[in-house]
Amino acid sequence: MTPHLRRLKWANFALGAYTFVFGLLFLVMFVFGGWLGWQDGETPGLVFMLVGVLAFLLIGGLGAAHVVVGYLVGSGRGRAAQTWLASTQLMSFPVGTVYAMYAYWVCWADDDSIRCFESSIKPRVS
Repeated sequence: MTPHLRRLKWANFALGAYTFVFGLLFLVMFVFGGWLGWQDGETPGLVFMLVGVLAFLLIGGLGAAHVVVGYLVGSGRGRAAQTWLASTQLMSFPVGTVYAMYAYWVCWADDDSIRCFESSIKPRVS
């Protein structure tokens, strides 16, 4: 594994943890806010809680995808998945933009990483 693939792997782990915590924040805010609204006996509080759970599933799933792709990239696999995830983070200025540009460069421009991605012999995923 090249040093850039190792760094990208750990960047994926860090971004996955950050995204998962952000999803937990949505869950807590929406469920607590929905619970406060539901105490009056009205249905919008339940809808608010449901939106919070769905937002957590979406954002937390994106965080889990970062972790999985981090493991794949670390072993020279998953270049297309890494490119897709980098594209989803591109508009998150400035951290997501820096991450996306680095991921694009590692996946498509760094010679050592390209050799690792195009090699037919792959190390095990760890």
